[in-house]
Amino acid sequence: MSSKDPMCKYEITAVSGNVWVSTDRDGLSDPYIVMKKKGLLGKTLFETPVVNDSMSPVWNFTEVITARKNTTITVKLMDKDPIGSNTIGVASFKLNGTQDFAPMSFSPSLEKEDTVTGLATIKIWLLEEN
Repeated sequence: MSSKDPMCKYEITAVSGNVWVSTDRDGLSDPYIVMKKKGLLGKTLFETPVVNDSMSPVWNFTEVITARKNTTITVKLMDKDPIGSNTIGVASFKLNGTQDFAPMSFSPSLEKEDTVTGLATIKIWLLEEN
């Protein structure tokens, strides 16, 4: 990302996920997604609601964000616990303008310590480029 990259408005939807590694004693998880701008002080863009006791959560959670083209976004699949949260898996992607004002859907594999631990379906729609 460069300061010369144009600012864009994106609609991002965290659609659903699959958790392949249970984090709770009952064999289930309480998953949610956190999206952040990548970097040392990465700004949290949004968090989905928690889906309790699920290995196949459906969020259909949408936010509109403003970010520079080519900004790297980190997707964290988290498990909510009574005290704190655990990371289930992490993936990253770059925002770009190649969506041609039509939605792009992808499902990055989420990894923790080089092991694929889940999958998230994300939709991105480039709404406006300045």
